[in-house]
Amino acid sequence: MDLWAGFSWGLLGGALPEFIKIYKLREVPKGERPRWLGSPFYWSATGVMIVLGGALPALYASFGTELNPLLAINLGASAPILIERIVGSVPDIPPGSIK
Repeated sequence: MDLWAGFSWGLLGGALPEFIKIYKLREVPKGERPRWLGSPFYWSATGVMIVLGGALPALYASFGTELNPLLAINLGASAPILIERIVGSVPDIPPGSIK
């Protein structure tokens, strides 16, 4: 799989968790839907995560890893989770406390 195919399949994978989240809200009455659903900030952050979902399989492909569409979708879907875990694992150390 080439770089662009990996990126495209990864985009689909990155978007799938968001589609599932929105699908779960299909029966919620309009007035009771979460406010984040209409937030430009939320959708901007979601767009970045979807693009990162495309970037991860493209990165693998650029190093010569053999990918198939299913694997690229899986990598794309896992990218937001991996990023969340990496960012969440950074210790919270107050400035100036390291000697």
